[in-house]
Amino acid sequence: MYIVTNTIKVKTPFLERMTQQFLSSHTQSKMTDVPGFLGFEVFYRNVPDEADVSEVVALSRWESESDQLAWTKSDSFQSLHQHRKQAHEGKPKESPVLGNTVSRYYSAE
Repeated sequence: MYIVTNTIKVKTPFLERMTQQFLSSHTQSKMTDVPGFLGFEVFYRNVPDEADVSEVVALSRWESESDQLAWTKSDSFQSLHQHRKQAHEGKPKESPVLGNTVSRYYSAE
């Protein structure tokens, strides 16, 4: 098994919206035809000593690294992220995202 986490620092007032975006875009029904996809979970927490900052962790499980990488190059992945990019174009709003870190893990099985 191969696991990818995306840990996103977000302004706390936007925490619920961010978690819902991940949950709605990575539903089992939308990902059911993605080869090698095993599951997806979203976690969140308030960052200690930073009341205005929260973290969202999106964790996806895959049969293999190659399955996950193939998905990131797929039209499905590109359209999902292009849609979000277009949603922010032309709008002078400040991003609720303060930064992110992607981590990749291999199963010890």
